[in-house]
Amino acid sequence: MPPKIPHTARQWKLIEILKKSKNGMTLAEIADRLGVDERTVRRDLATLIKSEQPFQISTEAHGLKRWRIVENSLTSTAFNFEEVAAFSLGYRFLAPLKNSSLAEAAKERLQNIRKQLEQLGLQQILILNQLLEIFRESTTGWSDYSQQSKIIETLIMACEEKKETVIRYRSYAAEEEQSYTIHPYALITQMGTLYALGFSCKDNEMRTWKLNRITEAECLKSKFKKPKDFDIDAHRRRGFGVFVFNDKPVQKVRIKVDGVMARYVQEHDWHETQHFEGQPDGSVIVQFEVVPTRELTNWILQLGCNAEVLEPKSLRQKITEEIAKMNRRYTDPKCTKKQPK
Repeated sequence: MPPKIPHTARQWKLIEILKKSKNGMTLAEIADRLGVDERTVRRDLATLIKSEQPFQISTEAHGLKRWRIVENSLTSTAFNFEEVAAFSLGYRFLAPLKNSSLAEAAKERLQNIRKQLEQLGLQQILILNQLLEIFRESTTGWSDYSQQSKIIETLIMACEEKKETVIRYRSYAAEEEQSYTIHPYALITQMGTLYALGFSCKDNEMRTWKLNRITEAECLKSKFKKPKDFDIDAHRRRGFGVFVFNDKPVQKVRIKVDGVMARYVQEHDWHETQHFEGQPDGSVIVQFEVVPTRELTNWILQLGCNAEVLEPKSLRQKITEEIAKMNRRYTDPKCTKKQPK
């Protein structure tokens, strides 16, 4: 029996297998194909019926029902060229989810949509291919999750069904893996890397886990309740990037940026609270209301000598110490490793 998949991808797959079934399928046959029980199939079918999915149901002499979807009945939902182009471009951002049920379902659906477009004429496909040649995405720094598809699917299912989950995780500073029982709320993506956001029972606080560092994930039977007053967007707004620390206060961060970087920082959205103050000398003061984290420190260091932290003093000191360490590495013979001849 195939492994369980999240209900969104499962319902998508259910539609596809019923479309391909010439004689229809019974609940038992559908359940076997999807790797779930018949009660789950009934719930999925009820959900799809409410969304006006066009089913054909035939009843055999002994009362057994067979379900199917006639392809012709879907012609009214055919995609136009702009929708196919948008889907084709958007699909590329699923590259890190390669081999997961979500990516495979999207790939199969995209192929079906392109077949619909072919019926409109060869010229439409030529235009689409030309458009895809023009738009390219940089995958520098993206993560490869082709070997973690099961972990991703487990976490998606845990988020959907609100199930407690045990993960094995090794943080960047830890020497060994640790087990965490978590309440996963959402999966977050940033620059081609996935993160799980949720409540850590071990730490009794909200935490963020990088998917690359999760080696195992298993859903438990026990369920959790997400606090009604918890707002994921409001929580993330406290941090600069992905990681957020509840035990640290939000501070006003002011950074003076000059030279070529002054224009660069103003060309992007870095944080919802960002504010730019142009200066007479052409520089700009960037202001954020965030919890200073390592991600913010790294961002400042990327600006090089064109950036200076004005406040808070603690962040300015941290940057000063980091620069001093970098200087010692390049100038102190004791810190410099011998290069092979």
